[in-house]
Amino acid sequence: MPFLWGVGAFTVLLMGTQALYELAKLAVQGASLVAIVKLFFLGLPSIMVLTFPMAMLLATLLGFQRLSNDNEVVALFAAGISFYRVLAPVLVVAALVAVVTFGFNEKVVPWTTNAEEALRSQLIGTARPRRPIVLPEYTSEGLARLLVARGYDRNRRAMEDVHFFDFSKERLAGYVEAREAQYDGEGKWVFIDGTTIRPEAGGSVSIHFDRQVITLNRSPDQVAANASRPDALTFQELRRYIAAQESMGLDTSELQVQLQDKLALPFACFVFALIGAPLGIRPQRGSSALGLGVSIIIIFGFYVVGHYMHILGAGGSVSPVVASWLPNVLGLVAGCVLAVRAPK
Repeated sequence: MPFLWGVGAFTVLLMGTQALYELAKLAVQGASLVAIVKLFFLGLPSIMVLTFPMAMLLATLLGFQRLSNDNEVVALFAAGISFYRVLAPVLVVAALVAVVTFGFNEKVVPWTTNAEEALRSQLIGTARPRRPIVLPEYTSEGLARLLVARGYDRNRRAMEDVHFFDFSKERLAGYVEAREAQYDGEGKWVFIDGTTIRPEAGGSVSIHFDRQVITLNRSPDQVAANASRPDALTFQELRRYIAAQESMGLDTSELQVQLQDKLALPFACFVFALIGAPLGIRPQRGSSALGLGVSIIIIFGFYVVGHYMHILGAGGSVSPVVASWLPNVLGLVAGCVLAVRAPK
């Protein structure tokens, strides 16, 4: 119950500082109440998953605080049961919560995030448009081809408002613009209702077409990944997207950090449980309000360090592994020190 209460409390706190302000802006701009409510519930999972480690810390603090206040810890120690044996089931639960956090972040968050983005794209004039698609392709001579599209329709597997540039020795050799480009299922894209422009001496030649097939080295999954936020991708999808970006010679430092974050976030549940248990054993009586206050202070420090390391990792100053895992390592060391110094 303290864990569930923590998920609810921290979700309300994060919603109040992030999502509600954005939803209020959309309402002022004319979005309907039904759309606002849908966006609210679709945005909840991406925030809730962040609260699982926080709730684990609060639940551990309150649980051990209750045992300490009721002298249960004294009784356990008097019966010869060590602190480490008392801590064992808590760490098992923390490991289970970590697995649930990873699964929730893999199955629920991508689906709701994509649904939220799709709903926002329907609110023309009241919300931000679909994420644009930019797909450069490089060779040893430099930029070879560049595709830019206004958005991507996952259901139809079609890019909208497409602009395709073909370069030869980094000079424009041809240009195609089309209303949309649909995947034909055989590795090719069919450009529909467009114009081909080729530069020639003294001017250019424009040719209108109804359908034109162009081979792009991109599958619908790769295009969809480019059109999605990183938190809307699963771990494997993000890995494939990073590999595709690296094959084009692009910097993927920030994406690498976000990939590591998908593993570091669940592990934080284990770290916070290890920190909360020894802090919860107190000789004086406490309250849930005190436990919440201590939790917020620890969480604030943890995420300040995490945010700072994320900036360093995205900028390439430190490796993505260090950027994502250093807060967990520091927390793990602090938890081990507290556990060793806890009453036995």
